[in-house]
Amino acid sequence: CPVGTWSNKSGLASAGDCTPCAAGTFSGETAQINAATCRPCRAGTYSDASGQGFCLACGEGSSSESGASECHECSPGTYSGVDDFGICKRCPVGTWSNKSGLASAGDCTPCAAGTFSGETAQINAATCRPCRAGTYSDASGQGFCLACGEGSSSESGASECHECSPGTYSGVDDFGICKRCPVGTWS
Repeated sequence: CPVGTWSNKSGLASAGDCTPCAAGTFSGETAQINAATCRPCRAGTYSDASGQGFCLACGEGSSSESGASECHECSPGTYSGVDDFGICKRCPVGTWSNKSGLASAGDCTPCAAGTFSGETAQINAATCRPCRAGTYSDASGQGFCLACGEGSSSESGASECHECSPGTYSGVDDFGICKRCPVGTWS
């Protein structure tokens, strides 16, 4: 029997009398005598017809489970590139996507500057939360916000910090919030 088939019967008249391995399985060896030689395609591969001697790799933006006869698009919030072996990976922190079938992490939409998302595989822009007052993110695609330094502050959703205005200050323990100088002092 040729690759992709098997038979436990003797005296077969042709290769067509051999039993083909089912779709989603393969056998790369000839002269096999039982169905156990038909192995399931590994995750990220498939065979869409019976009698296959090998499995095909899923394309970019798709994946499969072990023993699959077809690939499926990666769900929103995930992607699969050429080097991901047909396995969908989560969009990284600081990004999101509501589209299926993404082919790279770069296809995930970054959160805007002034916002962040500390979670992976997010599916809508609402997961990008504004930085709280006293913090900022100066670039898109951030997984966290940075604290404003001494002598500066920011409003909620800021992409940069500003110096405290005259008569105010912000120390290490003030969480980036400018406070009025105490009575009898100035700055």
